[in-house]
Order: sequence, then structure tokens, then C-alpha cells
Amino acid sequence: VALGEVRVTHTVTSYVRKRYFSEAVLEERALDLPETSYATQAVWFDAEGLADPPAAADMPSALHALEHTLIQLLPAFVLCERADVGGVSYPLYPPLQEPLVFIYDGAPGGVGYARAGAAAFEAWLTAARDLLAACGCEAGCPRCVLSPKCGNGNQFLDKGAALRLAEALLARTQREAARQASAVARA
Repeated sequence: VALGEVRVTHTVTSYVRKRYFSEAVLEERALDLPETSYATQAVWFDAEGLADPPAAADMPSALHALEHTLIQLLPAFVLCERADVGGVSYPLYPPLQEPLVFIYDGAPGGVGYARAGAAAFEAWLTAARDLLAACGCEAGCPRCVLSPKCGNGNQFLDKGAALRLAEALLARTQREAARQASAVARA
């Protein structure tokens, strides 16, 4: 788990008109708008070196679904609202060529949500795993993995793979904490 400054850039390329109740797409209109960008704080983690991770083919949708679940649950650990934070997941983050998930403060400069999330990461991740395991839906719902802010229209989400990823990340986090405690005890 890492914490630091990131630059968030949003590009709006189109909008979609939908029917109110059925959400059937009526039309999509292209837009030519400038990018918006700001520096803020983020917490991020990788999915390298996991024992029993999701299958490689499922990893992108597992990362994406877990990102949504973590964003949804952050207000239980930090005094914020779901809309105060954003996130992005990368199956292969270009500079590092490894899978990463970023959860960032939605305000320029940051206000401390990411920092507080990093401090409570194990409990936050445990809550995500528990929510994914307990939710009675089959493939994902607004309670567990669907997000009203998803820039991908809630496509490419795999609830089962997200649960497996959360379990593997939690096991790695607990192993690292035990290793650090052992090193401190020996010193």
C-alpha cells in the first residue's frame, strides 16, 4: 500500500441519453471538451506476488470491481461521501507494467481521505471482502460493485474475481504485517 501525490485528468468524450426507468440508450453524442486536471492525494496498491490470485484473464475486471467496492466503503472509515473520492484501476499500469488500483481524493490538493484510507487499509479491505462475500446478488449490484460514477458504464466488473482478489490481498497484507512484527520482536 502506498500513499502519495497523483495528477488526475478527466476527459469527457460524449454523453448518453437513456430512458429513465429502463435505462435503454436513446442516443450517444460526441463532445469536444478540454481535459481537466488537478494534483491530489491517492492511496494505491498492486496485485503482484499474490498467493491464489484471480486468473490472469479475470484480473482486469477483478481490479475494477474491487476499486468500486473500496470507494463505496471508504465513507465507513473516513469522514467523507462516496462522491468525494474517485478511483482508477490498471491491469498493467504503463510506467510499472504491474496491476494497480488508485483511490484518490476528489479535490485539488487532497483533503486527507486517501491518507486516512491508507491508515485503515486492512480493516477497509476486510470490509470489502466481507461485503462481496455477503451480498446476495449473483454478478454484482449497486450494493457491492456497481458505481453511479463509473466512467466505463459499469462494464468489465467481476464480483467473484473481486472477492478472490480481496482475499488474496488481505492474506498478503496479513503476512506482511506478521513479518514486520516478527522483525520488530527480534530487534
